[in-house]
Amino acid sequence: MIRIVTTLSFSIAVLAAIGLYKVKIEARELAKDVRQIERDIAKTEEAISMLQAEWSVLNDPVRIQRLAEDHLGLKPMSSDQIMIVTSFEGDGRRQPLVDRQPQTLEDLLAQ
Repeated sequence: MIRIVTTLSFSIAVLAAIGLYKVKIEARELAKDVRQIERDIAKTEEAISMLQAEWSVLNDPVRIQRLAEDHLGLKPMSSDQIMIVTSFEGDGRRQPLVDRQPQTLEDLLAQ
């Protein structure tokens, strides 16, 4: 009877050791995967940061205005181009909303 208990205890200890070893190996592999994912996240965050900086440069209003003037022939809108619907005469001619180009902020607010 003691032999059976000893053999059974030894078998359980061996199975537990094998199970513990498998869990240890899986934990190492998962830790390795976590480190790789963290490196990938860091690379992605760096790429996002670079893209945001590039986006800021590309969306600079001064740059866009210069490109529009150079390549499309577009110029900033002047005040005589601003019209209201009631300013159209019956013959189709447009009347400007303002008669002169405002020079200061006070001139704009006065209109």
